[in-house]
Amino acid sequence: MSAAIIAVVGTLAGSALTGLLGYVAAQRGELRWRRVDALTELSSAATDHRRTMYSRFNLERSGTATGGELAAAKAESYATRAAVTAPLVRVRLLIPDVRVRAAATELVSATYALRDAVTQAGLDRAREAALAAHDAFVDTAASYLA
Repeated sequence: MSAAIIAVVGTLAGSALTGLLGYVAAQRGELRWRRVDALTELSSAATDHRRTMYSRFNLERSGTATGGELAAAKAESYATRAAVTAPLVRVRLLIPDVRVRAAATELVSATYALRDAVTQAGLDRAREAALAAHDAFVDTAASYLA
């Protein structure tokens, strides 16, 4: 009788442990995908803002844009800049790696720096710096996730 009780308790304990290990593995997998999503969203948001700022600069200097076109470009640049904030915060909250966090901060800073350009050459340099920061961010994130 005691052997049967021990067998039942052992089976239940084994089932519970298996369930717990499965749960932990699922949680880790979910966290990994949340991290991938945050990194991808930040990359995408920075790309959208960089594109918008480049277009806005050229539109403002074209001399042919209407007031409505300029206002729309300005509003779009504000919207894309705001869209960078949430994924950046998610990266900071979900990813403890200092290299990834630093690369994310550099990506955002380099992207925001397009606003400081006053000449086409300055804009092109800022764009190239933002592209390089983007590539460095993606490479650093990929290394972290590997």
